[in-house]
Amino acid sequence: MKKYKSFVILLVMSLLIGLTGCSSLEKKDKDTARQEELAVTEQGDAEEETNLSPYYTFDDKGQDVLAAMFFLGGDNQEMNRNLKEFNKNHNIPDGSFQIVAEHDNCEWYAIIPKYIGTKLKVEQVNLNEESGNLEVSNLLTETEQPVLLCCNKSDIVPSAQVTITYKEEIITYNPFLSLESGKLSKVERVYTEE
Repeated sequence: MKKYKSFVILLVMSLLIGLTGCSSLEKKDKDTARQEELAVTEQGDAEEETNLSPYYTFDDKGQDVLAAMFFLGGDNQEMNRNLKEFNKNHNIPDGSFQIVAEHDNCEWYAIIPKYIGTKLKVEQVNLNEESGNLEVSNLLTETEQPVLLCCNKSDIVPSAQVTITYKEEIITYNPFLSLESGKLSKVERVYTEE
């Protein structure tokens, strides 16, 4: 009987030691997996930071944005004054923008991609009188450069459509000023200053 008790105690002790070792290995595996996950996330963040466009100098407070947009004026003279100040404040060299002037002396917008490899496509749109929808009528440009866009002859109907493409992500919007506040209309995932 004494041998039997010793055998049972030895068996229980062996099982306890084995289970403790397994849970320790399981914890190590979880810790290793977590460290690998953090390393991949940090590597992705580092790639995004090194992939920033040299023109993107705005503090977007970590927002998940693909571009920035700014209103520079309602006519050519105002835009020219504001553009010089804008470039100076944000360390953007003169001549960095591709100028897309659908009309002359209209609203001027600066659109700047956040990441290298981001495509900006600007198209002219017209209002379809029958359906009431905006329809694309003409491709104005497709570029990876910042764009200085002159559009919106009318205060009521936008005349341009901007499509931002970065990897598989696509944002399409019409730049315009709010009739209510007179401020730049907000666009999801596009940074604008308050």
